[in-house]
Amino acid sequence: LRYQLASGEELSGECTMIINPDPRSLWKVLEPDMAQPYGKPHIDKNQISIDFNNSRLIAASRRGRSHEHNGSFRDDDFFIDHDQGWSIIIVADGAGSAKYSREGSRLAVSTVGGHIKSVLTSEQGLKLTQLLDSEEELNTKLNTLGREFHYIYHKASSLAVQAIEAEATARADLPRAFATTLLAAAVRNCGDKFFVATFWLGDGAIAVYDPEDTVKLMGTPDGGEFAGQTLFLDRSVLS
Repeated sequence: LRYQLASGEELSGECTMIINPDPRSLWKVLEPDMAQPYGKPHIDKNQISIDFNNSRLIAASRRGRSHEHNGSFRDDDFFIDHDQGWSIIIVADGAGSAKYSREGSRLAVSTVGGHIKSVLTSEQGLKLTQLLDSEEELNTKLNTLGREFHYIYHKASSLAVQAIEAEATARADLPRAFATTLLAAAVRNCGDKFFVATFWLGDGAIAVYDPEDTVKLMGTPDGGEFAGQTLFLDRSVLS
């Protein structure tokens, strides 16, 4: 390196100069082998208008950069629905190490979403709505609703595990090949408030945002003995 000072003195020295390429150029965008089972589009999105204050229910999913680089399918999936005043939001993220996790996440959200919707639009759902709108003392009301949703989510998750086990049997593989996390929320407007009941399994997160107050985290990420571990939806976890 040669340089000159303002005084006119010329100097020189040695240094190391490293030129990094544009990081984007290091990443490939490869298409997966469509002959593989359980193909999935790289992008999925949906939005639903809600009959409250011009609100919308929005979900979106996109294949990540590492999946693009490796030429693999998108692993996560979602389910949203709004019916008879109840909003249902479900997200599942398939384990990157599980070869069919993209199907495990799809089975999880579709099975759980279908069950929760069937309950909330049934006579049982009507009773839950009536309880929410009743004049009963708040803590008593919430304790009852908490018990009811405990059973709803446990049944829904059990059905999802059964669906994954059945698919694994049909594929002559183990259920862990379909490993996925599962996050779910049921939401209903109650006058000037919202009722929110959630289910959380894995390393995702669910939070409720109140613009006039704070952000409430609805659970704790499920970790294991070592960093980077998490829990996945299976029969042992449900027990």
